[in-house]
Amino acid sequence: MDDLVQFLKDRFAEDEQLAVDTESATDEGLHWYEHQREPGDGRWTLIDDFDEDIAEVNCSAAGDKAVARHIARHDPARVLREVEAKRGLLSRYEAMATDVLVMTGVEAIRSEYRRAILPGLALPYAAHSDYQETWKP
Repeated sequence: MDDLVQFLKDRFAEDEQLAVDTESATDEGLHWYEHQREPGDGRWTLIDDFDEDIAEVNCSAAGDKAVARHIARHDPARVLREVEAKRGLLSRYEAMATDVLVMTGVEAIRSEYRRAILPGLALPYAAHSDYQETWKP
């Protein structure tokens, strides 16, 4: 297995663990929503499916709602779905790379994965210390 594939597996495992480790990461509490404490007061919180506070957003008064919406959009449920989707893509590549999956044009598909798809999956992790600049798409 090459470095890029292992790098991606490690990052996906980290993302999954962080999502699972959140206090609200139960079958019923994986979703977060932005919520204004009092209409017009400008303070925003994140709540889970049980209407329990997850966090209060304290940025700039003008940006609190946008920040709260952004954080809520990337709740544990979404992270887990993304990890599952990314693992599916990586698994497909590994099947082609090891000739488990044989199909017409597999060399071209494998080449496209190496050239664009795997580096694209790694790009969100470019700030990680193990990321290699040669992986940039």
